[in-house]
Amino acid sequence: MNIQKFQTYIDLTVANWENTSMADTLREIVRSQRQYENDYVEIHQLIEIFKSDEESDFTIIINISRDLDDLGELIG
Repeated sequence: MNIQKFQTYIDLTVANWENTSMADTLREIVRSQRQYENDYVEIHQLIEIFKSDEESDFTIIINISRDLDDLGELIG
């Protein structure tokens, strides 16, 4: 197995909690980070950077593992 591991991050601002499901948002982010069918993507850490009555800012750290010998189909 030839495994490539890397880490990336995404900045996220939530402006309205009434219309936002954090779980759905995180699932969507994980799906969007997969480039190949067999990529394994996980949220490493969710850091709240700023919070006010109107909005919250987060940094989401993401770990990605990719088997270079078995990528699967290209997504997108």
